[in-house]
Amino acid sequence: MCLNKGRCVFATSDFPSENPRTQTRNFPYTNTLWLMQKTENKMILALILIISLFQLTFYFLTYRYKIRIPNFVILILVLIGYYFILPQFFYPKPRTDGINCGMPILGINLGFWIFGTIGALSSHIIWMFIKKKKNALEKM
Repeated sequence: MCLNKGRCVFATSDFPSENPRTQTRNFPYTNTLWLMQKTENKMILALILIISLFQLTFYFLTYRYKIRIPNFVILILVLIGYYFILPQFFYPKPRTDGINCGMPILGINLGFWIFGTIGALSSHIIWMFIKKKKNALEKM
């Protein structure tokens, strides 16, 4: 700010990149952003829960029908899905004006990486305990 003939005005720079621009909204808000993210987060967590149940079902089917697929291969395939395949279905559509924020993409990826890893590993550990109990009961 500078004082010019008794008035306070903002000084502009000689470099255009340093001049402040007027702010425009990147998204036409009809719902609050918090509400939209809340429903998307619930969808992601529900999908992770459903995939964890499918993972446990697949472990059970391979055990029951004596299919020779190691359990760690199933775990690795589920983790690959969480890390590389599933987050892309939740990315926001790119805008045509070229102003795209990467924060939603980062949040979606981190959500799948963190909660997906926890879900896959907990399903794997639960199956290992169930399998150990079943083996112990069969030996008796």
